[in-house]
Amino acid sequence: MTEPLLTPEAVARRCGLSRRAVYDAIRRGELPAMRLCNRLRIRGEDLDAWFAGSVVQPEPATSAKELRKVSPA
Repeated sequence: MTEPLLTPEAVARRCGLSRRAVYDAIRRGELPAMRLCNRLRIRGEDLDAWFAGSVVQPEPATSAKELRKVSPA
């Protein structure tokens, strides 16, 4: 392991999130963390994987022609 481990506070600063949001992501299992001497630490590669898994794909554009095909409910 060559990279230093990150604290939840460091992750929050890096992501522009609150500490609570980072702790919630850890609690939900979205962001892997390890407990060392009763302190949570996050590996840089786990943070990168969390970023990669959080990418939002744009929805396909709907043309006006397709919208006219939809009948009102």
